Amino acid sequence: MKVSRAQQLLLCSSAVLLWIASATHFRYGLITYDQVNPSSSGVDFNIYNQQAWRWSAYGNPIVNQTLYLDATLYFSSNQGLGVPGGFNPLFTVNAYNQPNDWFIAVTGANRVSFSAVTSTTVGSTFMISASSCCRISSLLNNHDGSWRSTSLVYVLKNANFKSIKASVVPITTLIVNKQSTFSVNFITYNNEKLSYRLATAYEASGYSSSAYWVPPTGLSVDWQSGAISWKPTVTGLYTVQIVIQGNSNTPTSATDVSSLQSYVSLDWILQVIDTTSLYCKRFCGNAGSFCSSSSNCWSCDETKTARTPKTPYCDPNTPPYFTNVRWNLNNKAVTRDVDNSVAITAIYSSQLVVYIDTMDDDIEDYISVGTAAIPAGVGISQVKYEGSTTATLTWTPGDNDLGGAVICFTATDSLGFNTVGQLCLVITVGQGALSASGTGLTYAIAGAITNFLVFNSASRTHSLTFQGVGNTYTGTVVDMGTTTVTTQGTQEVYQANYNLTGSGLYVLTVADTTSTLAIKPKSVVSILTVDPNVTAPASCTLFEQGSTGLTGGLVNSQVSFYLRAFDAFGNAQSLQRTDMFYFTLSYYASNGTYVTSTTNMLWNPSSASGTTDYRYNGTYKIPALAANNYTYTLNVYYKSSSTASAVLIKTKSPTVISTGFSCSFSFGSFVAGKAVSFTFSTSGLTTTEASTKAFTASMNGVPATVTYGSGTTFTFTAPAETFTLAGNYPKGIVLSAAGLGASSGSTSTGTGTIYVDFDVINDVPTATYSTVTAKDSQNIYSLNVNELSASEDPATIVIQLRDKYNNPCSVGDFSVGFSTVNSAGATNTGTATQSTVRQLFYFYYTPNVAGAFSITSTVYITADSSSFNLQVISGRIVPGVFSNSKSSYSPVSSSDRDTVAGIFKTFLVIARDYLGNVRNEDPDLFNGTITRAKFGTIPALTTVIPYQPFKVPEQYQFSYGSNVSGSYSLQINVAVTSIDPATGAKSSAYVNFATLPFTMWAGKLYQSKITAVDADNVKYNTRAEIVIQSQDIYNNTIEDLTGGRYIDPTDSTSTVQTYSNVTQAYIVEVSSTNKMIWTLYMAGYCPRTGTKPSKCPTSYLESSTDEKEDEDEDSDDSFAGGVKYKSLSATDQTLYSQGFFRVFYRVPRALFYTNYTVNVYLLNTQKSGNSSSWRARVNDSSTVLVKSFVFNVVPSNEADNQTQTLSVAVVIGAAAGCFFVSGVGYGAFRLSRYRPKYKEAKKEADENEQILEEMRDEGNLAGGRDYMAVGGAIVTMNPLHVTFKVENEKRAEFMQQMNPALNPATTNTDVGVGTGHKVSMVEQGERGSVASF
Repeated sequence: MKVSRAQQLLLCSSAVLLWIASATHFRYGLITYDQVNPSSSGVDFNIYNQQAWRWSAYGNPIVNQTLYLDATLYFSSNQGLGVPGGFNPLFTVNAYNQPNDWFIAVTGANRVSFSAVTSTTVGSTFMISASSCCRISSLLNNHDGSWRSTSLVYVLKNANFKSIKASVVPITTLIVNKQSTFSVNFITYNNEKLSYRLATAYEASGYSSSAYWVPPTGLSVDWQSGAISWKPTVTGLYTVQIVIQGNSNTPTSATDVSSLQSYVSLDWILQVIDTTSLYCKRFCGNAGSFCSSSSNCWSCDETKTARTPKTPYCDPNTPPYFTNVRWNLNNKAVTRDVDNSVAITAIYSSQLVVYIDTMDDDIEDYISVGTAAIPAGVGISQVKYEGSTTATLTWTPGDNDLGGAVICFTATDSLGFNTVGQLCLVITVGQGALSASGTGLTYAIAGAITNFLVFNSASRTHSLTFQGVGNTYTGTVVDMGTTTVTTQGTQEVYQANYNLTGSGLYVLTVADTTSTLAIKPKSVVSILTVDPNVTAPASCTLFEQGSTGLTGGLVNSQVSFYLRAFDAFGNAQSLQRTDMFYFTLSYYASNGTYVTSTTNMLWNPSSASGTTDYRYNGTYKIPALAANNYTYTLNVYYKSSSTASAVLIKTKSPTVISTGFSCSFSFGSFVAGKAVSFTFSTSGLTTTEASTKAFTASMNGVPATVTYGSGTTFTFTAPAETFTLAGNYPKGIVLSAAGLGASSGSTSTGTGTIYVDFDVINDVPTATYSTVTAKDSQNIYSLNVNELSASEDPATIVIQLRDKYNNPCSVGDFSVGFSTVNSAGATNTGTATQSTVRQLFYFYYTPNVAGAFSITSTVYITADSSSFNLQVISGRIVPGVFSNSKSSYSPVSSSDRDTVAGIFKTFLVIARDYLGNVRNEDPDLFNGTITRAKFGTIPALTTVIPYQPFKVPEQYQFSYGSNVSGSYSLQINVAVTSIDPATGAKSSAYVNFATLPFTMWAGKLYQSKITAVDADNVKYNTRAEIVIQSQDIYNNTIEDLTGGRYIDPTDSTSTVQTYSNVTQAYIVEVSSTNKMIWTLYMAGYCPRTGTKPSKCPTSYLESSTDEKEDEDEDSDDSFAGGVKYKSLSATDQTLYSQGFFRVFYRVPRALFYTNYTVNVYLLNTQKSGNSSSWRARVNDSSTVLVKSFVFNVVPSNEADNQTQTLSVAVVIGAAAGCFFVSGVGYGAFRLSRYRPKYKEAKKEADENEQILEEMRDEGNLAGGRDYMAVGGAIVTMNPLHVTFKVENEKRAEFMQQMNPALNPATTNTDVGVGTGHKVSMVEQGERGSVASF
């Protein structure tokens, strides 16, 4: 059904119903169900939904407040079940967590019915789901995505089937970079076989594509145990959904769903924190704020806490943790692990009280204990102290709680930190207590029928098992009928019957096995003692270990024997009780008298005998017999009490030996695992006596055989594998015989037994246990050699040979050979050296060639000419540390490193170790600097590159460049690793790898800077001049006659090239206004030499009058001497100090003192033709008019005797020889109107005067080509210029294509007059070198 908005906002008497539109508030979801009211006609289910949302988004609802959530339940089935329509259930707030801003709401029992369930639909399933939007925005996976909870329902006819019940705190905290393993806690009611998995994208979001839902990277779920494993590497919030599947049979694999019945999905959030971060403490005004030192924490009032220590105020915050769970008489300590669960059994209708203790290492913090969803009737209270809190859970389970519940806890400190992981109580609720009484619970006699009483609910079945003495026995439990007792509710009495025949300790268990009972009461477990029954004489046995009391010995020697008593079931008697044992000796004495003596045997418990046997001991002296008598009679009797009749147990006939004898042994070492056979001789026996002498023998505790040989010699044999371990066996051979005394090489007891030592050596080597290990030059061993560092110091290959019993092979005729192969295919063979210890073989391997290697060791056994290979050592040799001397770079030539302004060049470094191996394993760390010294107005520049370069295969690639021409130095530093030979610790330090010069050339001709001197308002025949400088787009001076430099983008070597088809020539035309009279001059080029230009004579070309103008005799000298040069402004002097073009001319006569024209042309000598007429070449279409000036000629008495200069920068676009002029400035008279701007210009001019002084002092710089003083400030004639946007955008686009880091000069333009061309006035912007990897 659909609940209307009005209904949702309805105020009820018991609570206020709330509804919030879907938003990014979802935190947790779980759907469970119970099958109820089994009947023959249909199936009913109660559906329960749990959800957690943002608390503040719903107005901070309190516990028991009701509200609607955006959580419509939907039903679907593809197995023939008609399913009901969806509906939006009413939720009740169950718990909330204020510090973490979430609350959990649960629904009541929402009834869903299926009618007319038939045999074909029984065992079918249907799906319950709830979905909407949205997950919270701060998730690192699936943020703002749709959420979906599902549950698979199993339909049974006439049954009560319950789904798996699970719980988890909506937000579980984990620690970054720490491996965590934890499980979801649950209760199952149907004995399902469980399996686990991560939810699919469709199950968790409603969309099949992984673009809508993915689990956290690296998180996995063990499909059999449900263990969740994750090592998060980034702090933040993640969402995860786990599916718990119930199967009727045990699945065979993670994907086996052949017996799947039902499942539930659990959706919640994982919060990953960094416990090393620093925070201000609780008693500070900004408690919980990030900080770097205590000074960041303000208003810290230590009186707000009574605990110490109180400083530092800025400190890592440790999350709180659980320490103990206490209930009844139980106390379970809880670790700080992520996964903590405690199993508790509760009784129906009986109150359960559980205490949960918490602590916090930050002792000034208070702790609040919170829970996930809890069953109705559960009460939680807590007492808070600084540093600790104890929460108390009280619960009296009722009818709806049978089976149990999972209750999960979290704890939050004063700064909002939660416990890492969570604590869950898995509480099982039974319908009643199972108990038992009677002595039969704890004591019984072997073979006697025993019983006790069992108390349980009516109509139950039970099992009775006994585990002990190596076996499990079963008994019976029978219902006694109507007799009842009252313990907890009404119970019935059952009788347990059993009959155990084995004595000892047992674990007795009574369990409720009623098949229809989902949750069974706790079993009764008791420790049962079963004593032996009465002694059975026929079962008693005699022994003479270590003595000859039953076989005889030397006359008058003290001998003994012992007896062990058993009952009829073979149980040894551990108590004497009333039993009595005695023996009699009967014989003819040496005087001919028949003698009978009686002696009682003494009870000796294990504590007295020092053994685990309970025994009766008998001791006597061998009697002296009459002549020709060699035996006497020994009878042993039993009496059950002092008054009972005696029963004869055994009769023996021991032999008397009149004299003793000894043995002599001569044998070497025995081989491990081999059968033993050696001979020994005796002395003191006649041949006749020897032939009848009987021995008992053992070797290493294994029975051995002694057989008579000949004369007085015997053969000793023992089976194979009597011993398998090499070494010395003290007293390993035990030999007993009547009359045997002390012997050479043995230890005697004086009672007919001797002990002989022997040695065991190894068998031949085998591959099974033999090992090959390696140690490097620092003596660091590695069992599995994966990597060795390239070195001239050899690694030692150590081989330990072992036989099939894992004995080190120190003795034997065998050898070890080896064969090594490196990555270059080179092989080396040899024989390993055996150490003095004789247990190790070794040889050396020098890992000097990087790459794969293998080492094969072969064992050669001489005895049978066999051989076998040991484990092959294979791996890689990684290059050694970086070597300056072996590493190389490219290009090597300085000219090959040159580049053009605005174009980046590549520099490669091939890193090698000191053995010449290319370092293609771990990346090296480089940094570098590009340096340009100060010159003129260009400041010194050092650009640092601190980051690791991009690594191409076996090379490091650097990119460097600048938009400022000049001479540069590229310095590359590398972090070189060193190893402490004592500790093996590694450390790194940067050292210089290479410092290399290169030149940044000016680029293609872009603009011309033109200055006219003494040209306007001057008298006829006055000496005037035009000064021209060529510049690229970045205002770099082109210092020769070419059109600049370029790099062909198709040239793989990126070589700097000169424009071969362009030779610049500036032609200056001086003419009358009407062009009737004109003269052509070619500007001379003045290259820079030191602080000022050299001579650059003007070339007269042609005149309309065909009369050659007289050369000014001192024109060159006057310029070279600085006469005219000095008349330039300081700004122009700093600019033109880089070299320029210059024309001297005489101001022509003008009729009526009017004016004259000066035109500046740029002529391409390669394209303007070969005409001998310069006039024709100037008129060629390839020649460009750069600038046209119109100057006044005045009478001599009106001429301005002050130096007149006019500077313009003319931008030239080069396209098939065409050039374009882009701007002109206003007149200098405008300056007077803008006094502030004039002051700025004056200040700049003064600064340039200072620069000129510095340049005169600097002279030619040492260390190569002079650094170019390009980019000097240019005084604009228009202080209120505006930005010429089109030109500036064109520059910006070009610069962006070159490199976004370059910053082009800003161009300010005004519209000029006269020719209609646009002449730009240029101010120098920020320029600098840019280098990157």
